[in-house]
Amino acid sequence: MVAKEEEEVEAEWISGDELELFEGKSNWVDASKHGCLSKLLSAAEFGNADFCSEALRDIEDEFVNAKGDDGDTSLHLACLYGHVDVVKVLLSDERVDVNARDDDDGTSLADASASGFHEIVALLLAKKGIEVNLKDSDGETALDCAIRGEHEKCVELLKAAGGKEGEL
Repeated sequence: MVAKEEEEVEAEWISGDELELFEGKSNWVDASKHGCLSKLLSAAEFGNADFCSEALRDIEDEFVNAKGDDGDTSLHLACLYGHVDVVKVLLSDERVDVNARDDDDGTSLADASASGFHEIVALLLAKKGIEVNLKDSDGETALDCAIRGEHEKCVELLKAAGGKEGEL
């Protein structure tokens, strides 16, 4: 699926039966109660804010920021695919770590910046505790990602929040 800049990506939500098939294809075991982690990650990836909210209500604290088998948290996935409503739901839960790192040390802010999702970048920057200049394993910051993608609105927002380029 290719995301378009500044548009929320629309994806058809998967049904319960399809979710079971999706979970069955995973190489990891969901240790959360009633498979809530799989539900949370799926809801974030496919853009279902209501299902995301439901999964957050049921999930144990220790799994809120857990990574799926692709190394991304639910916030990473929502930011990567441009699901603004899901990002809002996730950010409303105080347990969600806005600075969580993926397997390459990337952040949700960098994911949104790289894709040009300026509304999501603004939401993340407004979140208390956001660290604007975290570097990934390649030494890149969210600002580097926005510059590389030529996403001017994201660049402006990041610079206004104190964003700096990494040392590449």
